[in-house]
Amino acid sequence: MSTFNLKNKWLIPVAFANIYIIWGITFLAISFGLTGFPPFILSGLRFFAAGILLIGYLLAKGEKANSLKNWWKNAVTGILILTGGTGLVAWGEQYVTASEAAITIATGPFWFIAIDKKIGAIIFQINLSLSDYY
Repeated sequence: MSTFNLKNKWLIPVAFANIYIIWGITFLAISFGLTGFPPFILSGLRFFAAGILLIGYLLAKGEKANSLKNWWKNAVTGILILTGGTGLVAWGEQYVTASEAAITIATGPFWFIAIDKKIGAIIFQINLSLSDYY
């Protein structure tokens, strides 16, 4: 028996439409933003503004900040992901169009599957053969 509420079934296509529209506009916004800012500064300003909004929202709700250790771990992870992900996409959009960048990023999961099938099988086979000796 499904616990899914049939009254809210229309929210599924609305959620997917929001994902597609917001995600697609990201690449277009980056290409417009590159006319006035360098790529990594553009990405940094974008996520700094988002962080300020999120902190303001949490403070308005009455939430308190976590420990400094937790902030540090999240900051390191966030910097690596945002610099390596969005920052490099912004850098790449200096040389390609927004639609080419979006298509390239959208094919990422297919590349992971293809590489995993080919290389993952080899790595798994090597690990099995090495484990026989230890």
